[in-house]
Amino acid sequence: MDKIPAFFVDMHKTPQLWGVKDTAPYFHDNSAETLEDVLEQYNFMFDSQMGFPITDGNVKLTEQDIADIVAFLRLL
Repeated sequence: MDKIPAFFVDMHKTPQLWGVKDTAPYFHDNSAETLEDVLEQYNFMFDSQMGFPITDGNVKLTEQDIADIVAFLRLL
Protein backbone atom coordinates (compact mmCIF):
# COMPACT_ATOMS: atom_id res chain seq x y z
CA MET A 1 0.00 0.00 0.00
CA ASP A 2 1.26 3.47 -0.84
CA LYS A 3 2.10 5.83 1.99
CA ILE A 4 -0.24 8.84 2.33
CA PRO A 5 1.59 12.07 1.43
CA ALA A 6 2.18 14.29 4.47
CA PHE A 7 0.13 17.05 2.84
CA PHE A 8 -3.05 14.98 3.29
CA VAL A 9 -2.43 13.78 6.85
CA ASP A 10 -4.89 15.37 9.31
CA MET A 11 -6.50 17.38 6.50
CA HIS A 12 -10.01 16.49 7.73
CA LYS A 13 -11.08 14.28 10.57
CA THR A 14 -13.64 11.84 9.22
CA PRO A 15 -16.31 11.04 11.81
CA GLN A 16 -18.01 7.67 12.09
CA LEU A 17 -21.35 7.18 10.34
CA TRP A 18 -23.19 5.63 13.27
CA GLY A 19 -26.05 8.01 14.12
CA VAL A 20 -25.31 10.27 11.15
CA LYS A 21 -29.01 11.06 10.72
CA ASP A 22 -28.87 12.97 14.02
CA THR A 23 -25.73 15.03 13.37
CA ALA A 24 -26.84 17.66 10.82
CA PRO A 25 -25.58 20.00 9.51
CA TYR A 26 -22.89 18.19 7.58
CA PHE A 27 -19.39 18.88 6.18
CA HIS A 28 -16.64 20.72 7.98
CA ASP A 29 -18.32 24.06 7.23
CA ASN A 30 -21.90 22.94 7.99
CA SER A 31 -22.89 23.72 4.40
CA ALA A 32 -25.20 20.71 3.92
CA GLU A 33 -28.38 20.78 5.96
CA THR A 34 -29.62 17.31 4.99
CA LEU A 35 -28.20 13.95 3.93
CA GLU A 36 -29.74 14.59 0.50
CA ASP A 37 -27.69 17.81 0.28
CA VAL A 38 -24.55 15.81 1.05
CA LEU A 39 -25.24 13.35 -1.78
CA GLU A 40 -26.07 16.17 -4.20
CA GLN A 41 -22.74 17.83 -3.38
CA TYR A 42 -20.86 14.59 -4.06
CA ASN A 43 -22.81 14.15 -7.29
CA PHE A 44 -21.74 17.66 -8.32
CA MET A 45 -18.08 16.95 -7.47
CA PHE A 46 -18.09 13.63 -9.35
CA ASP A 47 -19.64 15.28 -12.41
CA SER A 48 -17.76 18.59 -12.53
CA GLN A 49 -14.25 17.34 -11.67
CA MET A 50 -13.66 20.86 -10.22
CA GLY A 51 -10.24 21.15 -11.80
CA PHE A 52 -8.90 17.85 -10.50
CA PRO A 53 -9.91 14.32 -11.42
CA ILE A 54 -11.92 12.65 -8.66
CA THR A 55 -13.36 10.08 -11.04
CA ASP A 56 -13.00 9.40 -14.72
CA GLY A 57 -16.30 11.20 -15.29
CA ASN A 58 -18.52 8.14 -15.38
CA VAL A 59 -19.86 8.32 -11.80
CA LYS A 60 -23.33 9.81 -11.68
CA LEU A 61 -25.74 9.12 -8.85
CA THR A 62 -29.36 8.79 -9.93
CA GLU A 63 -32.24 10.06 -7.80
CA GLN A 64 -32.87 6.42 -6.84
CA ASP A 65 -29.20 5.97 -5.85
CA ILE A 66 -29.43 9.04 -3.62
CA ALA A 67 -32.70 7.85 -2.04
CA ASP A 68 -31.22 4.39 -1.40
CA ILE A 69 -28.01 5.75 0.15
CA VAL A 70 -29.92 8.20 2.36
CA ALA A 71 -32.30 5.43 3.47
CA PHE A 72 -29.30 3.27 4.41
CA LEU A 73 -27.59 6.10 6.30
CA ARG A 74 -30.77 6.74 8.29
CA LEU A 75 -30.67 3.12 9.49
CA LEU A 76 -27.25 3.54 11.10
